[in-house]
Amino acid sequence: MEKKRQFTPESADERVGFSFYEEDLKALGGLLGALRARRIRVPRTYLVRALVHVVSEDEMFAHAVARYRQEQAGKAGPAGEVEQHLAFNLLSEDVDKLGRIGDKLSEQGFRSVRSFIIRSLIHAPWELDSLARLVGKFQNEHPDPRSREARARKQRG
Repeated sequence: MEKKRQFTPESADERVGFSFYEEDLKALGGLLGALRARRIRVPRTYLVRALVHVVSEDEMFAHAVARYRQEQAGKAGPAGEVEQHLAFNLLSEDVDKLGRIGDKLSEQGFRSVRSFIIRSLIHAPWELDSLARLVGKFQNEHPDPRSREARARKQRG
């Protein structure tokens, strides 16, 4: 179940909700642990924000198609009920990117909800050193607004 997006007026972010299954949350935790081992410490909401931003539309599309095919073959898929609904502050341009990918998936007969696209990114077979570099770069360019560093930058103007 997806929630309507809300625009947060103090930024170019939109708050968007997504549904996750238990296996998604475990995979997300695994990604966070692998990144911590590479000295990248971010909250899970920030990791999803970074993934949506740093992964190209073509790569996201490919991950979604691969995940769809795995689920159809019974090799992967959500088991049981939705475990948790999480809300993320995504850059507006990234919300639009998810919409374009969803449209492209739908045109080709694949599942196209945004939650599915996000879940396919979480389960993608990442080259973790490369992902750590990308997330670190995103962290420098778009610091988590809740961090002390980001608040200090904002006060300095």
